[in-house]
Amino acid sequence: MKLILLFFCVLGTVFTPLSAQTKAQLEEQKKARLQKIQEANRILEETARNKSVNIGQLTALNEKVANKLDIINGAKKEVALIDDDLRETQQIVISLENDLAELKKEYANMIYEASKISNAYNKLSFIMSSKDFNSLFRRIKYLQQYTEARKKQVLEIEKTKQFLQEQNQKIASQRKVKLDVVTTIETDNAEIFQLQAEKSSLVRELMGKEAQIKAEIQKEKASINQLENLISARIKEEIKKNTEEGAKKPTLTPEKENLSNSFAASKNSLPWPVESGFISRKFGKQKHPLFPSIILESPGVYIQTKKGEKIRVVFEGKVDVVSETTSGYFVMVNHGEYFTVYSNLASVNVSVGDNLRRKQSIGVVNTTDAGVSEMLFCVFKNQKNIDPEGWLNDK
Repeated sequence: MKLILLFFCVLGTVFTPLSAQTKAQLEEQKKARLQKIQEANRILEETARNKSVNIGQLTALNEKVANKLDIINGAKKEVALIDDDLRETQQIVISLENDLAELKKEYANMIYEASKISNAYNKLSFIMSSKDFNSLFRRIKYLQQYTEARKKQVLEIEKTKQFLQEQNQKIASQRKVKLDVVTTIETDNAEIFQLQAEKSSLVRELMGKEAQIKAEIQKEKASINQLENLISARIKEEIKKNTEEGAKKPTLTPEKENLSNSFAASKNSLPWPVESGFISRKFGKQKHPLFPSIILESPGVYIQTKKGEKIRVVFEGKVDVVSETTSGYFVMVNHGEYFTVYSNLASVNVSVGDNLRRKQSIGVVNTTDAGVSEMLFCVFKNQKNIDPEGWLNDK
């Protein structure tokens, strides 16, 4: 019986912390999503101050919806974990109830047997009827052990009752938590419905500005082409400078090679080039959020942020380029064989040749006439541009 009780105690110490750890991870993810929703709300409020609707409002609204859906999915996973815990606890309760019934039955048998020799005369008679000294000693020892066994049985019953009570309280607590989470899911689903209605209304308004938005798309494409040509020319120049005559690839100085290796080792952990904001457009080809037939191609990631937000360099390096395109200033920083580019800046506070430290401010984000504050962040390894999202930490 003790082994069964011990087994359930071990079950509690092995499985419960694992579930608790998973729940803690879900809670951390929820906090991060809520923070992102708050950021999207601030950005959405800022863009909504402009009298005319714009794509920035749509991307901010999409960000809110995506994070809210993630929160709902996380809550559903939490409910599944609680259900697993409930099933496990209920199985323990059933086993404990069976154990308690068995313990009580065994104790009842002990009481019955003890009643046969319960008075002092019967005990003395039981002892004195021994055939020899060894038998006498064994009978005395038996009575002592039997009395001790009864005491232990009572303790086992009390322990099992207490553990059973604890498990029943745990079930009640788990059910309450589950009810709270389910209520939250229902509330969040109602909010999603409202957000989708707002989105539909916004899309209808934006569709009325189709000609203007498509003209802005063409202007942006021209700006990106200009930016890419400037970047490509500068990187080619840098590679040529580092390539000895007759060599097939550039040779970096020990200092640049160390810098390059350090940058490569920072993958997935680089800070964001802005303190607050979200990725409004991913790297590579994707459909326009309003006109799916229009394919956009991005050399990096667009990050929508607040007006006046400071842009910071993500890793130590040297400023290679400070120039201007039709969408604002851009800065290119050299990190050995890696380069980072920060575009769509309203102003710049660094110069070519400056050595920068990690997170050093290099300028301020540009805000369009429509009230959208958005920057373009790119990462290159020599002439190949790579997806920057995989290099940034999960803030």
